[in-house]
Amino acid sequence: MKRIRTYMFLGMLLFVYFFACVGLAHAQNVKVVYNESKECIAKTYMLKYILEEKVKIKVEITKLSIEEGWKGVAEGKYDAMLCAPLPEQQALYNKHKLNIVDFGPNWMDEKTTVHTIVRKGLQEKRPALARFLNNFCLCGTKLDSVVALVKGNEIPKKVALKWMKDHDDWVTNMMGLCQGFTMDDWG
Repeated sequence: MKRIRTYMFLGMLLFVYFFACVGLAHAQNVKVVYNESKECIAKTYMLKYILEEKVKIKVEITKLSIEEGWKGVAEGKYDAMLCAPLPEQQALYNKHKLNIVDFGPNWMDEKTTVHTIVRKGLQEKRPALARFLNNFCLCGTKLDSVVALVKGNEIPKKVALKWMKDHDDWVTNMMGLCQGFTMDDWG
C-alpha cells in the first residue's frame, strides 16, 4: 500500500511538472512581417533564429508588401516590422501612427532611413520582446555579412546558426539587454 501511494505521488509530481513545462513552452508566438528587400529578409530571419534558439519562443514570419506590413502591424495582426522605410513611406506612417510605436532607425542608405515599428501596446504586454526589438541592432558590416547568407527569400537555419556561433559575442550582447525579465515578460 505504501508503495502504491509513493507511485501515485510520483505520478502526480510528474503530471504537474509536465504541464508546468508545457505551459512555459507555449508562450505566445512572435509575429513579424517583412518585405522583399535582402536587408529585411536578413534581419527578420536572424531575429527569428535568435529568439527561437535563445528564448525558445516561436517566431512566425510573413512576407508582405510594405503597405500591407504597416497595416498589419497597426491592426495588431503582427507584433513588428523591422523594415519600415521613412521618409519614403511617410504617408503610411501618418495613416497608422496612432496604432504603432516607431522604435527608430535600424539602418540608413543614401535616401532612406529604415525603422522598426511595433504594434501599440506591445511594450506593456510583452516588455522583454519590446526591449529586444527596440535594441536589435543588426547594421553595418554585421548586416552585410547576414545579407550575404540570404538564399532566395530566406536564410537557411543551419547557416544562420553557424553565423550566430561565429558572432556569439554580438548575440550574447543582444540577449544581455533583456536581463531581469521573466518568461512571462516575453509574452
